[in-house]
Amino acid sequence: MSAPVTPRSTAFRSECAILSVCLFDPEGVDESLSLGVHPNDFSNPKNRAIWSGMVEDRALKRGPDEATCLERFEGDAGAGKTFAGFSDLEAHFSHIKRTRSRR
Repeated sequence: MSAPVTPRSTAFRSECAILSVCLFDPEGVDESLSLGVHPNDFSNPKNRAIWSGMVEDRALKRGPDEATCLERFEGDAGAGKTFAGFSDLEAHFSHIKRTRSRR
């Protein structure tokens, strides 16, 4: 049995670092895809959803940027959804933006 993915786990921090790179530099999505990054590589369901959205947005030649991502997921926030509410969504993106990443 594997350890749970928590905000303090190495896996969670690594996932957030990838998302942080992509959020600040959309070409990071292209680079990550070329390295074989796949949605199933993200253990955290929120991170998996964000990654999938970033890939879709990049394919549509928009973003990813914070505004585009927040708009994409505002309908997926609430009881029984990926994000508990819009404040949960904003808090998660805030955490991603604060995550240090190296390229």
